[in-house]
Amino acid sequence: MNTDKMVDLINGYKKEYVYEQYTRIVYDYKKYDNITKKKMIQEIYKVYSDYNNIIDICTTRELKYLKKLLSNNGNMKDLLGDKYKWERRSLSDKFIACWDFDRVFIPLEIKDIVKEAIKKVDWDIAKRNDRINEIVVGFCKVQGVTMFGFICSVGSILLGIDEETLWNFMLNNRLFNYYVFLYDEHLDNWDKPMLMAVYQDYYSYKDEFKEGRVKYKVGKMMNLDTDMFKTIFYNDFDIRNKKIKKFIDELMELPFFWRDVLEEMKVYTLLNLDRDSLKKAIREVPVLRDYDLDYLFKDMDLAMDEMPS
Repeated sequence: MNTDKMVDLINGYKKEYVYEQYTRIVYDYKKYDNITKKKMIQEIYKVYSDYNNIIDICTTRELKYLKKLLSNNGNMKDLLGDKYKWERRSLSDKFIACWDFDRVFIPLEIKDIVKEAIKKVDWDIAKRNDRINEIVVGFCKVQGVTMFGFICSVGSILLGIDEETLWNFMLNNRLFNYYVFLYDEHLDNWDKPMLMAVYQDYYSYKDEFKEGRVKYKVGKMMNLDTDMFKTIFYNDFDIRNKKIKKFIDELMELPFFWRDVLEEMKVYTLLNLDRDSLKKAIREVPVLRDYDLDYLFKDMDLAMDEMPS
């Protein structure tokens, strides 16, 4: 069925995927077994019925892409090109846009609201919010799990913003809360629960991060490079690093689902896991059995050695 209504397309999505996005966007969310995919989409679009929430959950790059999509400034070939793959993926995850093989579009349920958001966005404020989120979310990515107050302290130094202002921004900004989950945890030597922050993709590993910090104690302090955090925000890795970029380029040339390897690499690096099991899994991919992978694994080690853990 050809339709631009998300409520008609949602049956083609896995419920686990929809639920993950739903819990990031709808703050007062229901338990997995108590809600259907259709109802989740309706709840998400209820949030988006306030155009300010669309502005707040999007980066400037996403908002500019939506503007091109709504206007005649970009043809479909351009909008589907590699230049905008991050924007397409991110907006699709948020159910603000979706695409098939030959087109990308805004679901009819929210198209008028998106138009209103683009008309009302204050681009200076959007850019300012981008700068904050690029740093604090990027920092959370390389930390995995950390104390919320620590993010405020580091972010305050890097951004030149007082800690209270930054604290309130992160608590209330929808983009930050889309990427970072906050929860209370009882820590040793603390009388009260401590507010913790975990990058959403690493939520299932938060106990392993805690164990790792006990095992390795205090490691070398990372270089507080704002450009690095910004690059990691958009690319997951610091692709300015020649060793990391070289490995990723080599990996992308292989005929298999290399994105899965990159996802695993992030976790292996952050948890400082033995890499032999990852290499073994790659060797066992049927389509790669005739490839000489020694060069790839050598460059993998060099790249992972450059990544924060």
